[in-house]
Amino acid sequence: MSFPQVILVLLWFLLVGTSGCFSTDDDGAADDELDADDDNNDDAIDDDDDDDDNDNDNDNNDDDDDDAADDDTIDEDYPTNDLLVIGRDANGHLTSFLGVGVGWEEQPFPASLAEDEFHWAGPSFFVDGQKGYLAYNRSYSGPAGLVYFNLLTEGYRWVTYTPDGGWTLRQAPLASGILNNAGMVFAPTADTLWAYTNFTSDQTNHGWPGYIYVQHGYLYRYAERVPYREWGDSNQHIDALFMLGPDYGLAAARPDLGTGSLLVYDGVAWQPQAMPEGFEDGRFVWFWLLEENNGFGIWRSDDRATYEVARLADGEWSRLDPPFGCATMIPTRVWARDDRALVISQGADNDNRYWDLRDGQWQCRCLAEPARLLDAVVLNDGRTFISGVWLVNGSSFLVEVIADNVRQYVAPQLDPLRLHAVGDKAPPASPYYEVEW
Repeated sequence: MSFPQVILVLLWFLLVGTSGCFSTDDDGAADDELDADDDNNDDAIDDDDDDDDNDNDNDNNDDDDDDAADDDTIDEDYPTNDLLVIGRDANGHLTSFLGVGVGWEEQPFPASLAEDEFHWAGPSFFVDGQKGYLAYNRSYSGPAGLVYFNLLTEGYRWVTYTPDGGWTLRQAPLASGILNNAGMVFAPTADTLWAYTNFTSDQTNHGWPGYIYVQHGYLYRYAERVPYREWGDSNQHIDALFMLGPDYGLAAARPDLGTGSLLVYDGVAWQPQAMPEGFEDGRFVWFWLLEENNGFGIWRSDDRATYEVARLADGEWSRLDPPFGCATMIPTRVWARDDRALVISQGADNDNRYWDLRDGQWQCRCLAEPARLLDAVVLNDGRTFISGVWLVNGSSFLVEVIADNVRQYVAPQLDPLRLHAVGDKAPPASPYYEVEW
């Protein structure tokens, strides 16, 4: 381990030691379970050795061991076929891998989609684990001295996904002309797609005083692959979006200047509502709804100094106190399904803690080594997964949050590691868009 890596680990332990989030793990990041009782007992699911001691070799299902030398029929190093990960490979190419129980099956994107600083994977969304949408954004950089902008959005293209067919480039009409990028996508049903788009002009590198203009924020509904503008104007923006079905949705809107508001979709139009009492001096940047008047949100103050988890219950919003040990964590994303929920600080380099809701109680938990948490998913059966990057060696990871620990799986080495759910256990909604810090 290099000297900078040693310093990083020591700083992380200092952070964890003062946060109240402890781990008794004595294994490395490559270990299956990251727990303290990892040993050579093949009857334990956390075993990672390569021999068959304590094993009944006459039974193909004798235990849950994951070793190549063992004779089990399920490889416990890999998740079941419920997960799809998306990211760039070592060559910078956008690709994805589907978990198939005994490994990962690559499902590449169309070769015509370049992945560079001016072309990138924008927001994505999976509905009921059966169909996925990804907006492939494009931008343009003008040469210094000839134009007044550094980076200009230049449209996007649609790519759709099915577990059997993989990714397909669609020639659907673009919402709001050719220049807007897609900021969010949401599909309340497999045949209904919503997209929030905006135009961005970055003038920070051509002598202008550091302005980044975000304009023309529009919310579109696609019907028969044709976009219809349902909300927005040149000075409005959407910060969060969630829909429960074709007849109900919730969005957080804000003007360039002034107080933000909520938007409620009733199946016909988006109706504005005032911000809830006590939340007027900020905005919601993420929603996760379980029912029409039940769910969670992430609220951020206007000065960006405060992020809080908000609870929607019986139509009323309230703040949640962080569990012990997570008071200094910055919550930016929450996922929930029935009585399970998870909160992370997406993309933060100095915090791998997370909130875990189990049996009606929130707990502050953390991984065993410094990490950057990037995405998560909660399946219909309550199984919960987190993807990210280990900071010590830069490798991608995928862990399952279990009752008193985490279980680590072999993960495709992609950057970043975006996570979606597919198949029968997938939740109705699996969205991804990045945090605006």
